[in-house]
Amino acid sequence: MKSQSMNRREFLRLAGIAAAAAGLAACGAAPSPTAAPAVAATTAPKATEAPKATEAPKATEAPKPTEAPKPTAAPVASNKVLNLNFPAFYGDPGAGSDPGCSGGANTVFMNQLMFSTLVYFDDKMVPQPDCAESWSVSADSTVWTFKLRKDLKWTDGTPITAKDFEWTIKRNSSPEACSGAAGIVYMIDVIKGVSDYVNKKTTTPDGIGVKAVDDYTLEFTLTESAGYFIQMVQYNTYAPIPRKAVEEFGKDTKWTRPEHVLSNGPFKLTEWVQDQQMTMVANTNWYGYGGKPAPTDKVVIKMIKNEATAIAAYETGELDVIEVPSGELARVTTDAKLKDQVHPFNELLTQYMIIPIGSKPFDDVRVRQALAMAIDRDTLSKSVLQGAVSPAYQMLVPTMLGYDAQLNPELHYNPEKAKQLLADAGFPGGKGFPMFYINSNATDQYQTMFEAIQAMFKDVLGIDMQLALMDAGARGKWRDEKPFKLHLWRERWGMDFPDSHNTMNFMVQARQKSKATNETHPEFEYKNTKFTDLVAQAAKEVDATKRHELYKQADRILTYEDPAIIPVYYALSNLLIKPRVSGYWLSGMGINYRNVTVTG
Repeated sequence: MKSQSMNRREFLRLAGIAAAAAGLAACGAAPSPTAAPAVAATTAPKATEAPKATEAPKATEAPKPTEAPKPTAAPVASNKVLNLNFPAFYGDPGAGSDPGCSGGANTVFMNQLMFSTLVYFDDKMVPQPDCAESWSVSADSTVWTFKLRKDLKWTDGTPITAKDFEWTIKRNSSPEACSGAAGIVYMIDVIKGVSDYVNKKTTTPDGIGVKAVDDYTLEFTLTESAGYFIQMVQYNTYAPIPRKAVEEFGKDTKWTRPEHVLSNGPFKLTEWVQDQQMTMVANTNWYGYGGKPAPTDKVVIKMIKNEATAIAAYETGELDVIEVPSGELARVTTDAKLKDQVHPFNELLTQYMIIPIGSKPFDDVRVRQALAMAIDRDTLSKSVLQGAVSPAYQMLVPTMLGYDAQLNPELHYNPEKAKQLLADAGFPGGKGFPMFYINSNATDQYQTMFEAIQAMFKDVLGIDMQLALMDAGARGKWRDEKPFKLHLWRERWGMDFPDSHNTMNFMVQARQKSKATNETHPEFEYKNTKFTDLVAQAAKEVDATKRHELYKQADRILTYEDPAIIPVYYALSNLLIKPRVSGYWLSGMGINYRNVTVTG
C-alpha cells in the first residue's frame, strides 16, 4: 500500500461514510489480539485496555468535497431497503467492480457487497469460513489447503468450483492485469511463482503455486512460511472472478457493467447512474442466506458529495448512514434525537512521524525520545482534535498481535524527562538545536495538529519547528530538493489485512528497501538488524502467542529503544446510524454485510 495515494486506506475512510456499523471496539476497548483459527496451536494473550475513544468526527486527509445539488429522489418506501451515501464514485459505470483491481475508492466498497472470498472476519477480527468451509496448513506453513463449499454459485446460478479460484489468481498475477496496475499484486505475491510472472521473469502462469486439486479443494504453495496467510485470503484479490463474463465482455471492463457482471456475494449490481445513484439487490443464489429471505432486499447508494446536503438527507430520512461531518459533532452529540445514533469505530490506522535518523541531531536516540515525550497526546486527541482520534504510543493498532496498551510508558507526556534527555544530548533548554521542519499535507486538520505539536516542542524543549504543509505532489518534490531540508515527515499506515505482518513488514520495506528512502534519502534509512530479524521471525511463526511477543519486541525497538518513528494517534470513524439498521459493524477491513437487517 502506498500510504499517500488514494488507495484502499483512503477508500476505507470513505467507506465509513457509506457504511452502517454497530460493533467493533465501539468505545475503543481492545479485544484479544487476532489469532488464526485452525492454524495456531494457541492464541495470543489478551491485550490490555486501549485508550477510550470519545465520539467525534474522524480526521481526514481528503480535500473538502465540491458542492453538489440536493438529491431530489424521495426516500425509498420499503422496510428492507438500506439507503447509503458514497461520494467517491466517479467515471465510467463500467469501471470499478473488478475485485482483481481492489485498492481504490471505486472497487473495495462494491466488492464487499458483490463478492465473497475464502474467509471473512467476525467482529473480533477472527477469520471465519466463507467460500471455504475449512482449511489446513502444513507444518512449515508453506502449503495451505482450503475445502470449498459445494453450494457456491454465480448470480446466474452457474456453479463455482476450485478451478474458478485457480484461474482468478493466475489472471490477477498477469503483468497486464489490473491488479498490477493498481499496485496490489503484493497481496498475492507470497504465492510461489507470482512475483516471477508479474515481473515477466516467466512467460506463463503455469508455475504459480495455486492448484485446484479437485472441484472443491484449493491448494496454495507459498514462497516462504507465512503464519499470516489465513488473514490475507480475505482480501478481494482472492475472490473468484467469472471467467465466462471476462472472456466475453472483458475489453474496457465491460464485464463489470450491471448488464453483464456476474458475482458471488450477498448482492448483485443492477443499476449505476453515473454520478447519481447505484442500486444492488439481494443475490438469491448466495449461500449465506441458507434458503431464507435476505434480511436486506436492496441497497441504494447515493453519491452526494456535499457534507451539509448529506447530513440533511440523513435527518430527513433519505439516508440511513453517514459519517459525522467535523463541524456537526458538537450539535449531533448533544442533540436529544441524534446523540444515541453516533457510533465511533477503530480504523486500524496509525498516524506517525518519520524521523531523519541519519541526520544530526536526530542520530542521537535521546533527541528522538525527547521529541516523543514532549507531545501531550491526550490533549492532542481529546482537545485539539476534538476526540476524533485516540492516542498512540506504539505502531501496532489495538486488537493486533503485538499490541499492548502498557507498552512504552516512557513515551507518555513527560516534560521533565524530555528536557533532561535533550540536555544530556547537548542541547540544554534547546540551546544550539537547529531549526527543523515538519512536512505534511496542507489540510485544516493537519495544520491544527502540527501547530499544537509545534507549540509543545517550543514550550517543553525550547526548540523551533517550522511547518511545511503542501499537497502530495509538492511534498515529494520538496523532499527531493537538494540540499536536503532537515525535517520530520508525517505519514500514516492503515492495514490491508488484519495481521501485524502487514504493518511491520511494511516498516521494514519502507525504511530499508524503498528507492525513495534507501537510495535517494539515506537520512531516513533504518539499519536495526534486531528489528528486522524479529519481524522476519514473526512472519514465519504460526503460534499466535509467540508471534505476539515477537511483534511486541519489534514495536518496542521501532518506537522507543531505537526509534525511527514517533507514533501520534490511531484514527477513528464516527458514523450516524439510524435505529432501524442493525447487524452492521465497521472495521479497518471495511464492512461485513452478511448480517445487516433493516426494519421499519
